[in-house]
Amino acid sequence: MTSRPLWQDESSLLANMGLSWGIYFGPLPFHDQAAPPLALIVINLLWAAGGGDVETTRFLLLCMTATCLALAGHLCRIRRKHTLLFGISLLMLLPETVIYATEIKHYILEMQACLLLIVFSACLDLKNRAAPALFVAASLLACLFSFSSMLVSGCLMAEIILFRSYGRFRLRWIAWLGVFGACWLALYALLFRETLVYQMSNYAMVYKESTLLSLLQQAPSEAGKKIFFLFKPINLPLFVVIIAVATATLRLRKDQGTGRRPEARSRPLFERDEFSNSRMAMLLLSAIVLASLAGQYPLSSQRQTLFILVPFVMMFMETIIAIHATASTRRIAAIAIIICFSSVMIDNARTIIRGKYIQQDTRSLYKFLLAHRQKPVVPSLLFDPTLHYYETRNPGSGLTILGSLSPASAFMPSNADVVTGLQSGNVTGLGVHIWYPLDLYGSFRTYTNWVLGIARQKGEILFAVAQFKPEHQEDLLRSAALADCSATVAFQARGVAAYDLKCP
Repeated sequence: MTSRPLWQDESSLLANMGLSWGIYFGPLPFHDQAAPPLALIVINLLWAAGGGDVETTRFLLLCMTATCLALAGHLCRIRRKHTLLFGISLLMLLPETVIYATEIKHYILEMQACLLLIVFSACLDLKNRAAPALFVAASLLACLFSFSSMLVSGCLMAEIILFRSYGRFRLRWIAWLGVFGACWLALYALLFRETLVYQMSNYAMVYKESTLLSLLQQAPSEAGKKIFFLFKPINLPLFVVIIAVATATLRLRKDQGTGRRPEARSRPLFERDEFSNSRMAMLLLSAIVLASLAGQYPLSSQRQTLFILVPFVMMFMETIIAIHATASTRRIAAIAIIICFSSVMIDNARTIIRGKYIQQDTRSLYKFLLAHRQKPVVPSLLFDPTLHYYETRNPGSGLTILGSLSPASAFMPSNADVVTGLQSGNVTGLGVHIWYPLDLYGSFRTYTNWVLGIARQKGEILFAVAQFKPEHQEDLLRSAALADCSATVAFQARGVAAYDLKCP
Protein backbone atom coordinates (compact mmCIF):
# COMPACT_ATOMS: atom_id res chain seq x y z
CA MET A 1 0.00 0.00 0.00
CA THR A 2 2.79 2.45 0.85
CA SER A 3 4.58 1.66 -2.42
CA ARG A 4 1.74 2.66 -4.72
CA PRO A 5 2.62 5.28 -7.37
CA LEU A 6 2.49 8.97 -6.59
CA TRP A 7 -0.30 11.12 -8.02
CA GLN A 8 -0.75 14.86 -8.44
CA ASP A 9 -2.67 15.56 -5.23
CA GLU A 10 0.22 14.16 -3.20
CA SER A 11 3.00 15.60 -5.34
CA SER A 12 1.36 19.05 -5.24
CA LEU A 13 1.44 18.97 -1.44
CA LEU A 14 4.97 17.53 -1.39
CA ALA A 15 6.16 20.61 -3.30
CA ASN A 16 5.35 22.56 -0.12
CA MET A 17 7.35 20.37 2.26
CA GLY A 18 10.62 21.47 3.83
CA LEU A 19 9.49 25.07 4.37
CA SER A 20 9.56 27.23 7.49
CA TRP A 21 6.75 26.32 9.87
CA GLY A 22 5.42 29.87 9.82
CA ILE A 23 4.54 29.48 6.14
CA TYR A 24 2.08 26.72 7.03
CA PHE A 25 -0.09 29.27 8.87
CA GLY A 26 -0.83 31.09 5.61
CA PRO A 27 -1.50 30.30 1.95
CA LEU A 28 0.98 27.72 0.67
CA PRO A 29 3.41 28.92 -2.01
CA PHE A 30 2.93 26.10 -4.54
CA HIS A 31 0.03 24.54 -6.46
CA ASP A 32 -2.76 26.42 -4.62
CA GLN A 33 -2.62 23.86 -1.82
CA ALA A 34 -4.38 24.37 1.53
CA ALA A 35 -4.58 22.35 4.74
CA PRO A 36 -4.85 23.00 8.49
CA PRO A 37 -1.53 24.43 9.76
CA LEU A 38 -0.73 21.84 12.45
CA ALA A 39 -1.63 19.02 10.04
CA LEU A 40 0.91 20.44 7.58
CA ILE A 41 3.56 20.65 10.29
CA VAL A 42 2.96 17.01 11.26
CA ILE A 43 3.20 15.85 7.63
CA ASN A 44 6.33 17.98 7.18
CA LEU A 45 7.92 16.35 10.25
CA LEU A 46 7.14 12.87 8.93
CA TRP A 47 8.46 13.84 5.48
CA ALA A 48 11.70 15.14 7.02
CA ALA A 49 12.05 12.04 9.22
CA GLY A 50 11.67 9.90 6.11
CA GLY A 51 14.35 11.81 4.23
CA GLY A 52 11.83 13.07 1.68
CA ASP A 53 11.11 9.53 0.49
CA VAL A 54 7.44 8.97 -0.42
CA GLU A 55 7.20 5.35 0.74
CA THR A 56 8.88 6.08 4.08
CA THR A 57 6.67 9.11 4.67
CA ARG A 58 3.56 7.04 3.96
CA PHE A 59 4.78 4.31 6.30
CA LEU A 60 5.37 6.83 9.09
CA LEU A 61 1.92 8.32 8.49
CA LEU A 62 0.44 4.83 8.75
CA CYS A 63 2.37 4.18 11.99
CA MET A 64 1.13 7.48 13.42
CA THR A 65 -2.47 6.55 12.53
CA ALA A 66 -2.10 3.09 14.09
CA THR A 67 -0.63 4.66 17.24
CA CYS A 68 -3.48 7.16 17.49
CA LEU A 69 -6.10 4.40 17.12
CA ALA A 70 -4.27 2.18 19.60
CA LEU A 71 -4.03 4.93 22.24
CA ALA A 72 -7.68 5.86 21.76
CA GLY A 73 -8.62 2.19 22.10
CA HIS A 74 -6.49 1.81 25.23
CA LEU A 75 -8.19 4.82 26.82
CA CYS A 76 -11.60 3.35 25.96
CA ARG A 77 -10.59 0.04 27.57
CA ILE A 78 -9.48 1.79 30.75
CA ARG A 79 -12.69 3.84 30.93
CA ARG A 80 -14.81 0.77 30.03
CA LYS A 81 -16.17 2.33 26.84
CA HIS A 82 -16.54 -1.03 25.13
CA THR A 83 -18.69 0.18 22.22
CA LEU A 84 -16.05 2.74 21.28
CA LEU A 85 -13.32 0.11 21.69
CA PHE A 86 -15.07 -2.29 19.31
CA GLY A 87 -15.75 0.58 16.91
CA ILE A 88 -12.06 1.54 16.84
CA SER A 89 -11.18 -2.11 16.16
CA LEU A 90 -13.51 -2.11 13.15
CA LEU A 91 -12.18 1.28 12.02
CA MET A 92 -8.65 -0.16 11.89
CA LEU A 93 -9.82 -2.87 9.48
CA LEU A 94 -11.60 -0.65 6.96
CA PRO A 95 -9.77 -0.10 3.65
CA GLU A 96 -10.54 3.62 3.76
CA THR A 97 -8.48 3.94 6.92
CA VAL A 98 -5.48 2.14 5.42
CA ILE A 99 -5.77 3.90 2.05
CA TYR A 100 -5.88 7.43 3.47
CA ALA A 101 -3.37 6.62 6.22
CA THR A 102 -0.89 5.95 3.40
CA GLU A 103 -1.74 9.03 1.35
CA ILE A 104 0.38 12.12 1.89
CA LYS A 105 -2.55 14.44 2.52
CA HIS A 106 -4.27 15.79 5.61
CA TYR A 107 -7.51 13.81 5.33
CA ILE A 108 -6.44 11.01 7.67
CA LEU A 109 -5.68 13.65 10.30
CA GLU A 110 -9.26 14.88 9.93
CA MET A 111 -10.45 11.37 10.78
CA GLN A 112 -8.07 11.09 13.73
CA ALA A 113 -9.20 14.45 15.12
CA CYS A 114 -12.84 13.36 14.86
CA LEU A 115 -12.10 10.08 16.66
CA LEU A 116 -10.16 11.76 19.48
CA LEU A 117 -12.92 14.32 20.02
CA ILE A 118 -15.54 11.55 20.24
CA VAL A 119 -13.43 9.54 22.69
CA PHE A 120 -12.62 12.64 24.76
CA SER A 121 -16.29 13.62 25.04
CA ALA A 122 -17.23 10.05 26.02
CA CYS A 123 -14.63 9.99 28.79
CA LEU A 124 -15.54 13.41 30.22
CA ASP A 125 -17.49 13.69 33.46
CA LEU A 126 -20.28 15.88 32.09
CA LYS A 127 -21.23 17.12 35.57
CA ASN A 128 -17.74 18.44 36.22
CA ARG A 129 -17.82 22.24 36.14
CA ALA A 130 -14.62 22.28 34.07
CA ALA A 131 -15.84 19.73 31.50
CA PRO A 132 -17.28 22.24 28.96
CA ALA A 133 -14.15 24.41 29.13
CA LEU A 134 -11.86 21.40 28.68
CA PHE A 135 -13.87 20.19 25.70
CA VAL A 136 -13.86 23.62 24.04
CA ALA A 137 -10.08 23.89 24.51
CA ALA A 138 -9.58 20.44 22.97
CA SER A 139 -11.94 21.36 20.11
CA LEU A 140 -10.09 24.59 19.27
CA LEU A 141 -6.79 22.70 19.24
CA ALA A 142 -8.34 20.06 16.98
CA CYS A 143 -9.42 22.82 14.55
CA LEU A 144 -5.74 23.51 13.85
CA PHE A 145 -5.38 19.89 12.74
CA SER A 146 -8.73 19.50 11.02
CA PHE A 147 -11.11 21.93 9.31
CA SER A 148 -14.01 19.54 9.97
CA SER A 149 -13.46 19.64 13.75
CA MET A 150 -15.74 22.68 13.95
CA LEU A 151 -18.69 20.60 12.74
CA VAL A 152 -17.73 17.56 14.80
CA SER A 153 -17.31 19.53 18.03
CA GLY A 154 -20.49 21.50 17.46
CA CYS A 155 -22.51 18.31 16.94
CA LEU A 156 -20.94 16.62 19.98
CA MET A 157 -21.82 19.60 22.17
CA ALA A 158 -25.33 19.75 20.69
CA GLU A 159 -25.83 16.05 21.47
CA ILE A 160 -24.71 16.60 25.08
CA ILE A 161 -27.01 19.61 25.44
CA LEU A 162 -30.06 17.88 23.97
CA PHE A 163 -29.74 14.43 25.51
CA ARG A 164 -27.16 14.13 28.29
CA SER A 165 -27.30 17.26 30.42
CA TYR A 166 -29.96 18.82 32.64
CA GLY A 167 -30.64 22.04 34.48
CA ARG A 168 -27.66 24.26 35.20
CA PHE A 169 -25.28 21.76 33.59
CA ARG A 170 -27.15 22.16 30.30
CA LEU A 171 -27.00 25.96 30.60
CA ARG A 172 -23.24 25.75 31.18
CA TRP A 173 -22.77 23.64 28.05
CA ILE A 174 -24.93 26.05 26.02
CA ALA A 175 -22.79 28.98 27.16
CA TRP A 176 -19.56 27.22 26.26
CA LEU A 177 -20.99 26.25 22.85
CA GLY A 178 -21.41 29.98 22.25
CA VAL A 179 -17.81 30.56 23.38
CA PHE A 180 -16.61 27.87 20.98
CA GLY A 181 -18.55 29.41 18.09
CA ALA A 182 -17.11 32.86 18.77
CA CYS A 183 -13.56 31.51 19.04
CA TRP A 184 -13.93 29.54 15.82
CA LEU A 185 -15.19 32.62 13.96
CA ALA A 186 -12.13 34.50 15.24
CA LEU A 187 -9.87 31.67 14.04
CA TYR A 188 -11.54 31.75 10.64
CA ALA A 189 -11.20 35.51 10.29
CA LEU A 190 -7.58 35.62 11.48
CA LEU A 191 -6.20 32.35 10.04
CA PHE A 192 -8.37 30.00 8.01
CA ARG A 193 -9.72 32.56 5.54
CA GLU A 194 -6.17 33.52 4.54
CA THR A 195 -5.08 29.87 4.42
CA LEU A 196 -7.91 29.02 2.01
CA VAL A 197 -7.71 32.16 -0.11
CA TYR A 198 -6.46 30.48 -3.33
CA GLN A 199 -8.73 27.45 -2.98
CA MET A 200 -11.86 29.52 -2.41
CA SER A 201 -11.01 32.07 -5.09
CA ASN A 202 -9.64 29.84 -7.85
CA TYR A 203 -11.99 26.87 -7.52
CA ALA A 204 -15.16 28.56 -6.27
CA MET A 205 -17.21 27.24 -9.16
CA VAL A 206 -16.33 23.58 -8.64
CA TYR A 207 -17.19 23.89 -4.93
CA LYS A 208 -20.44 25.68 -5.69
CA GLU A 209 -21.51 23.12 -8.30
CA SER A 210 -20.90 20.20 -5.92
CA THR A 211 -23.31 21.45 -3.25
CA LEU A 212 -26.73 19.82 -2.95
CA LEU A 213 -28.34 23.21 -3.66
CA SER A 214 -26.65 23.40 -7.06
CA LEU A 215 -27.34 19.74 -7.83
CA LEU A 216 -31.05 20.10 -7.01
CA GLN A 217 -31.23 23.12 -9.29
CA GLN A 218 -29.32 21.58 -12.20
CA ALA A 219 -29.50 17.77 -11.87
CA PRO A 220 -31.91 16.61 -9.12
CA SER A 221 -31.12 12.93 -9.75
CA GLU A 222 -27.51 13.57 -8.73
CA ALA A 223 -28.48 14.94 -5.30
CA GLY A 224 -29.57 11.51 -4.05
CA LYS A 225 -26.32 10.01 -5.30
CA LYS A 226 -24.35 12.59 -3.33
CA ILE A 227 -26.18 11.74 -0.10
CA PHE A 228 -25.59 8.02 -0.74
CA PHE A 229 -21.96 8.89 -1.38
CA LEU A 230 -21.60 10.10 2.22
CA PHE A 231 -22.55 6.64 3.51
CA LYS A 232 -20.60 4.65 0.96
CA PRO A 233 -17.50 3.88 3.10
CA ILE A 234 -19.58 1.90 5.60
CA ASN A 235 -21.68 0.01 3.05
CA LEU A 236 -25.14 1.62 3.20
CA PRO A 237 -27.14 -1.47 2.14
CA LEU A 238 -25.58 -3.47 4.97
CA PHE A 239 -26.31 -0.68 7.43
CA VAL A 240 -29.96 -0.54 6.35
CA VAL A 241 -30.24 -4.30 6.93
CA ILE A 242 -28.74 -3.92 10.40
CA ILE A 243 -31.17 -1.11 11.27
CA ALA A 244 -34.09 -3.22 10.02
CA VAL A 245 -33.00 -6.20 12.13
CA ALA A 246 -32.51 -3.91 15.11
CA THR A 247 -35.98 -2.44 14.74
CA ALA A 248 -37.48 -5.94 14.63
CA THR A 249 -35.52 -7.47 17.52
CA LEU A 250 -34.78 -4.73 20.04
CA ARG A 251 -36.98 -4.49 23.10
CA LEU A 252 -36.92 -1.93 25.84
CA ARG A 253 -35.78 -3.18 29.21
CA LYS A 254 -36.16 -1.34 32.47
CA ASP A 255 -33.04 0.08 33.98
CA GLN A 256 -32.28 -1.47 37.33
CA GLY A 257 -29.74 -0.16 39.77
CA THR A 258 -28.18 2.24 37.31
CA GLY A 259 -28.76 5.35 39.40
CA ARG A 260 -30.32 7.16 36.47
CA ARG A 261 -32.97 9.78 36.79
CA PRO A 262 -36.39 8.13 37.32
CA GLU A 263 -37.79 9.45 34.03
CA ALA A 264 -34.91 7.77 32.15
CA ARG A 265 -36.69 4.44 32.52
CA SER A 266 -39.35 5.51 30.06
CA ARG A 267 -37.09 7.30 27.61
CA PRO A 268 -37.28 6.15 23.98
CA LEU A 269 -34.53 3.79 22.94
CA PHE A 270 -32.77 6.31 20.72
CA GLU A 271 -32.50 8.77 23.62
CA ARG A 272 -30.66 6.38 25.91
CA ASP A 273 -26.97 6.93 26.65
CA GLU A 274 -25.96 3.76 24.79
CA PHE A 275 -26.86 5.52 21.53
CA SER A 276 -24.98 8.80 22.05
CA ASN A 277 -22.75 8.20 19.02
CA SER A 278 -25.76 7.33 16.86
CA ARG A 279 -27.36 10.64 17.78
CA MET A 280 -24.14 12.51 17.10
CA ALA A 281 -23.79 10.78 13.72
CA MET A 282 -27.29 11.81 12.69
CA LEU A 283 -26.73 15.38 13.90
CA LEU A 284 -23.48 15.54 11.91
CA LEU A 285 -25.08 14.15 8.77
CA SER A 286 -28.01 16.56 9.13
CA ALA A 287 -25.63 19.51 9.56
CA ILE A 288 -23.67 18.57 6.44
CA VAL A 289 -26.79 18.01 4.34
CA LEU A 290 -28.45 21.24 5.51
CA ALA A 291 -25.25 23.25 4.93
CA SER A 292 -24.95 21.74 1.46
CA LEU A 293 -28.62 22.48 0.73
CA ALA A 294 -27.85 26.08 1.71
CA GLY A 295 -24.97 26.09 -0.79
CA GLN A 296 -22.29 26.31 1.91
CA TYR A 297 -20.83 22.77 2.02
CA PRO A 298 -19.40 21.14 -1.14
CA LEU A 299 -19.54 17.37 -1.58
CA SER A 300 -16.92 17.21 -4.29
CA SER A 301 -14.77 14.36 -2.96
CA GLN A 302 -15.26 11.41 -0.63
CA ARG A 303 -11.95 12.28 1.02
CA GLN A 304 -13.44 15.56 2.22
CA THR A 305 -16.11 13.66 4.15
CA LEU A 306 -13.80 10.91 5.42
CA PHE A 307 -14.22 12.11 9.01
CA ILE A 308 -17.91 11.16 8.98
CA LEU A 309 -16.80 7.54 8.79
CA VAL A 310 -15.89 7.61 12.51
CA PRO A 311 -19.30 8.39 14.07
CA PHE A 312 -21.07 6.11 11.62
CA VAL A 313 -18.80 3.20 12.46
CA MET A 314 -19.63 3.86 16.12
CA MET A 315 -23.33 4.02 15.24
CA PHE A 316 -22.97 0.71 13.41
CA MET A 317 -21.29 -0.84 16.44
CA GLU A 318 -23.90 0.49 18.87
CA THR A 319 -26.59 -1.16 16.77
CA ILE A 320 -24.69 -4.44 16.57
CA ILE A 321 -24.14 -4.57 20.34
CA ALA A 322 -27.77 -3.67 21.04
CA ILE A 323 -29.00 -6.43 18.71
CA HIS A 324 -26.88 -9.02 20.44
CA ALA A 325 -27.74 -7.82 23.93
CA THR A 326 -31.52 -7.58 23.55
CA ALA A 327 -32.49 -10.02 20.80
CA SER A 328 -34.93 -12.68 21.95
CA THR A 329 -32.73 -15.41 20.43
CA ARG A 330 -29.10 -14.42 20.88
CA ARG A 331 -27.73 -17.36 18.93
CA ILE A 332 -29.55 -16.26 15.79
CA ALA A 333 -28.46 -12.65 16.41
CA ALA A 334 -24.83 -13.75 16.83
CA ILE A 335 -24.96 -15.74 13.56
CA ALA A 336 -26.46 -12.73 11.75
CA ILE A 337 -23.75 -10.44 13.14
CA ILE A 338 -20.97 -12.85 12.09
CA ILE A 339 -22.41 -13.03 8.57
CA CYS A 340 -22.60 -9.22 8.38
CA PHE A 341 -19.04 -8.75 9.60
CA SER A 342 -17.80 -11.44 7.21
CA SER A 343 -19.40 -9.66 4.27
CA VAL A 344 -17.76 -6.38 5.33
CA MET A 345 -14.32 -8.01 5.62
CA ILE A 346 -14.69 -9.79 2.27
CA ASP A 347 -15.66 -6.52 0.60
CA ASN A 348 -12.69 -4.76 2.24
CA ALA A 349 -10.26 -7.47 1.12
CA ARG A 350 -11.61 -7.26 -2.44
CA THR A 351 -11.10 -3.49 -2.47
CA ILE A 352 -7.46 -3.82 -1.38
CA ILE A 353 -6.59 -6.83 -3.59
CA ARG A 354 -8.03 -5.18 -6.72
CA GLY A 355 -5.85 -2.14 -6.12
CA LYS A 356 -8.66 0.39 -6.35
CA TYR A 357 -6.53 2.71 -4.22
CA ILE A 358 -4.10 3.28 -7.14
CA GLN A 359 -5.07 6.59 -8.72
CA GLN A 360 -2.40 6.84 -11.42
CA ASP A 361 0.45 4.50 -12.32
CA THR A 362 2.89 7.37 -12.63
CA ARG A 363 5.87 5.23 -11.64
CA SER A 364 5.47 3.06 -14.74
CA LEU A 365 5.07 6.16 -16.89
CA TYR A 366 8.26 7.65 -15.44
CA LYS A 367 10.16 4.42 -16.12
CA PHE A 368 8.94 4.55 -19.72
CA LEU A 369 10.14 8.15 -20.08
CA LEU A 370 13.56 7.21 -18.68
CA ALA A 371 13.80 4.36 -21.17
CA HIS A 372 13.21 6.90 -23.98
CA ARG A 373 15.17 9.79 -22.51
CA GLN A 374 16.53 10.74 -25.93
CA LYS A 375 13.12 12.29 -26.69
CA PRO A 376 12.10 15.59 -25.01
CA VAL A 377 9.14 15.30 -22.63
CA VAL A 378 6.25 17.70 -22.24
CA PRO A 379 4.26 16.87 -19.07
CA SER A 380 0.55 17.60 -19.05
CA LEU A 381 -0.70 20.11 -16.49
CA LEU A 382 -1.80 17.38 -14.06
CA PHE A 383 1.32 15.25 -14.48
CA ASP A 384 3.74 18.16 -14.12
CA PRO A 385 3.93 18.19 -10.25
CA THR A 386 4.54 14.43 -10.12
CA LEU A 387 7.21 14.43 -12.83
CA HIS A 388 9.10 17.23 -11.11
CA TYR A 389 8.98 15.39 -7.79
CA TYR A 390 10.41 12.26 -9.43
CA GLU A 391 13.11 14.40 -11.03
CA THR A 392 13.96 16.00 -7.69
CA ARG A 393 14.60 12.51 -6.28
CA ASN A 394 16.52 11.47 -9.41
CA PRO A 395 18.61 14.51 -10.49
CA GLY A 396 20.80 12.61 -12.96
CA SER A 397 17.93 11.19 -15.01
CA GLY A 398 18.95 12.83 -18.28
CA LEU A 399 15.38 13.80 -19.17
CA THR A 400 14.78 16.96 -21.16
CA ILE A 401 11.57 18.54 -19.89
CA LEU A 402 9.81 21.19 -21.94
CA GLY A 403 6.57 23.10 -21.58
CA SER A 404 6.44 23.27 -17.79
CA LEU A 405 4.43 26.15 -16.40
CA SER A 406 4.91 27.89 -13.05
CA PRO A 407 4.02 25.86 -9.91
CA ALA A 408 3.58 29.03 -7.83
CA SER A 409 0.26 29.58 -6.07
CA ALA A 410 -1.52 32.61 -7.51
CA PHE A 411 -4.95 33.91 -8.27
CA MET A 412 -6.38 32.26 -11.37
CA PRO A 413 -6.16 34.30 -14.58
CA SER A 414 -9.32 34.67 -16.61
CA ASN A 415 -10.01 32.18 -19.36
CA ALA A 416 -9.48 34.93 -21.92
CA ASP A 417 -5.99 35.64 -20.53
CA VAL A 418 -5.16 31.92 -20.52
CA VAL A 419 -6.25 31.51 -24.15
CA THR A 420 -4.41 34.68 -25.23
CA GLY A 421 -1.21 33.59 -23.47
CA LEU A 422 -1.23 30.11 -25.02
CA GLN A 423 -2.05 31.40 -28.50
CA SER A 424 0.70 34.03 -28.37
CA GLY A 425 3.23 31.67 -26.78
CA ASN A 426 3.71 34.11 -23.88
CA VAL A 427 3.08 31.76 -20.94
CA THR A 428 5.24 33.58 -18.37
CA GLY A 429 2.26 34.54 -16.21
CA LEU A 430 0.51 31.17 -16.50
CA GLY A 431 0.72 28.34 -13.98
CA VAL A 432 -0.10 24.65 -14.02
CA HIS A 433 -3.41 25.42 -12.35
CA ILE A 434 -4.82 26.70 -15.67
CA TRP A 435 -6.11 23.15 -16.20
CA TYR A 436 -9.21 24.32 -14.33
CA PRO A 437 -10.40 27.19 -16.59
CA LEU A 438 -9.39 25.16 -19.65
CA ASP A 439 -11.72 22.40 -18.48
CA LEU A 440 -14.44 24.68 -17.16
CA TYR A 441 -14.79 26.78 -20.32
CA GLY A 442 -14.00 24.09 -22.91
CA SER A 443 -10.73 25.74 -23.97
CA PHE A 444 -8.48 22.69 -23.69
CA ARG A 445 -7.93 22.66 -27.45
CA THR A 446 -5.91 25.88 -27.06
CA TYR A 447 -3.54 24.02 -24.74
CA THR A 448 -3.10 21.03 -27.08
CA ASN A 449 -2.42 23.45 -29.96
CA TRP A 450 0.34 24.98 -27.81
CA VAL A 451 1.80 21.52 -27.07
CA LEU A 452 1.81 20.72 -30.79
CA GLY A 453 3.67 24.00 -31.35
CA ILE A 454 6.47 22.63 -29.15
CA ALA A 455 6.38 19.36 -31.10
CA ARG A 456 6.77 21.22 -34.41
CA GLN A 457 9.81 23.05 -33.03
CA LYS A 458 11.50 19.85 -31.82
CA GLY A 459 10.32 17.44 -34.49
CA GLU A 460 9.33 14.76 -31.98
CA ILE A 461 8.31 14.82 -28.31
CA LEU A 462 6.66 12.59 -25.76
CA PHE A 463 3.54 14.16 -24.29
CA ALA A 464 3.18 12.52 -20.84
CA VAL A 465 -0.31 12.86 -19.37
CA ALA A 466 -2.25 11.98 -16.23
CA GLN A 467 -6.01 12.11 -15.69
CA PHE A 468 -6.41 12.73 -19.41
CA LYS A 469 -10.09 12.61 -20.33
CA PRO A 470 -11.39 11.18 -23.64
CA GLU A 471 -12.34 14.68 -24.76
CA HIS A 472 -8.77 15.81 -24.04
CA GLN A 473 -7.48 13.06 -26.32
CA GLU A 474 -9.89 14.19 -29.02
CA ASP A 475 -8.56 17.75 -28.71
CA LEU A 476 -4.98 16.45 -28.96
CA LEU A 477 -5.72 14.42 -32.10
CA ARG A 478 -7.47 17.38 -33.76
CA SER A 479 -4.53 19.65 -32.89
CA ALA A 480 -2.11 17.09 -34.32
CA ALA A 481 -4.09 16.83 -37.55
CA LEU A 482 -4.23 20.63 -37.85
CA ALA A 483 -0.46 20.84 -37.34
CA ASP A 484 0.14 18.05 -39.89
CA CYS A 485 1.69 15.89 -37.15
CA SER A 486 1.06 12.34 -36.01
CA ALA A 487 -0.06 11.44 -32.47
CA THR A 488 0.17 7.83 -31.34
CA VAL A 489 -0.19 6.25 -27.92
CA ALA A 490 3.32 5.06 -27.01
CA PHE A 491 2.49 3.98 -23.44
CA GLN A 492 -0.63 3.53 -21.37
CA ALA A 493 -1.33 2.44 -17.77
CA ARG A 494 -3.93 3.20 -15.12
CA GLY A 495 -4.71 6.89 -15.24
CA VAL A 496 -1.65 7.80 -17.34
CA ALA A 497 -0.39 7.70 -20.93
CA ALA A 498 2.39 8.95 -23.17
CA TYR A 499 1.73 10.20 -26.70
CA ASP A 500 4.48 10.19 -29.30
CA LEU A 501 4.02 13.43 -31.27
CA LYS A 502 5.98 13.54 -34.56
CA CYS A 503 6.03 16.50 -36.88
CA PRO A 504 7.74 16.95 -40.27
